[in-house]
Order: sequence, then C-alpha cells, then structure tokens
Amino acid sequence: MMPARKQDRRWRMIARNVELYSSAYRAAWNHISALQKRGHPDISLRLHASIRRQIKEGAKDPSLIAAKAVSDFQIDSPVTHKRDARTRRQPNSTNRIARGKNGAKAKNEKD
Repeated sequence: MMPARKQDRRWRMIARNVELYSSAYRAAWNHISALQKRGHPDISLRLHASIRRQIKEGAKDPSLIAAKAVSDFQIDSPVTHKRDARTRRQPNSTNRIARGKNGAKAKNEKD
C-alpha cells in the first residue's frame, strides 16, 4: 500500500494535470472557427491527442499548449481556397452597385 503522503502528492498532480488539460482545451477550442469545426468532425480528437501528448511531455503553460494544439491541427488539415457562397460576388450584370439599389439601371448607363 502506498503511504498517505505519496498518495496525496499523486492526487494533487492528477488534479493539476486535469486543470491544465481543461484550460488548454478550452483555449484551443475557442480559437478554432465554426467553419473549421464543421469541416473537420474529428477536430476534438486531434486537439485531445495533441494536448495530452504535450502534458505527458511536461508542458506547463495552458496557453502555449493550446497554441501548439491549434497549430498542429492547422498543419495537418488541408487548406481549401473555395470561397463561401455567402461571400461570393455577383457578376456585374446583376451587381446591385452597378444597377442601383432597386435593380434599375443608372441614369448614365446605356442599354
């Protein structure tokens, strides 16, 4: 059986690591956009693995752990250059600026 002092120290270390993990995970999760979260359903597992690995290696600062976890995720995930449909520009023929607010042609515009 383990002496009481060692047992207490072990529990304190476990509690410290749980708090460290929780802080790092929360910070990392808040730095990832909703678009990335939808596009990569396994993101929580990747963050978990990265944070857990860093804590096992002896990292102590939750903000540095979170930054490394986010960068690990962004390095591993492919970057797509497709623009979101909501931000895509309309062709000039239907552009509201060229046609005016109501869609009518500007006074100086010819047919």
